[in-house]
Amino acid sequence: KIENVQVIPKKMLVIQGTADTTVEWKHNIGVLKRIFQEVKIAYINEGKHHLVNEYQSTRESIFNVLLTELGE
Repeated sequence: KIENVQVIPKKMLVIQGTADTTVEWKHNIGVLKRIFQEVKIAYINEGKHHLVNEYQSTRESIFNVLLTELGE
C-alpha cells in the first residue's frame, strides 16, 4: 500500500543499518524518497535491523544522529 501513496509534504529521518537482512532496505529507501518531500538518511555501518539492541557503539551512533537532528 505504501508504494501507491501520494507525496507527503513532510520530512523524514531514516536511521538504517547497512547489515540489515530483515527487510529490503535499499528498495525501501527508494520508496521513502519518492513518497516524502524530504528524506534524510543516516547509515549505521554494520548495523542490523533492530539497532537499539546492538552493541553499545551502535547505540551511541544512533543517539548521536538523533541528538543532532533534534538540535537542528
